[in-house]
Amino acid sequence: NGEGGGTFMDLEDYDQVELMKDLLDDTLLYLAPNSTCTVLFHESKPVAIELPSTVIVTVTDTPPGIKGATATNQLKEAECDTGLKTRVPPFIGNGEKIKVSTEDGSYMSRVNE
Repeated sequence: NGEGGGTFMDLEDYDQVELMKDLLDDTLLYLAPNSTCTVLFHESKPVAIELPSTVIVTVTDTPPGIKGATATNQLKEAECDTGLKTRVPPFIGNGEKIKVSTEDGSYMSRVNE
């Protein structure tokens, strides 16, 4: 929305709630459109967001890979569709889906769909 927050929908009754950016903090970096999370309420007011332990995001900007590159200690910068910046192995390219940890934003694996 215009304030930089987000709209969340209850999947059971389809009620929608607007959450301000200050409540969301860095969680927006892990929330792609239509992803699922838990909104915690206290006295009918949203107070926190609970993310799954991992999420799937799409790499939108990373330098080209090196032919024959394997998963080693060498990592390169990558920006994802949610704005998350992380480090990925050299064989990951633009447009690929990856699984990242919501605890620290680290690369976990490539996602083959």
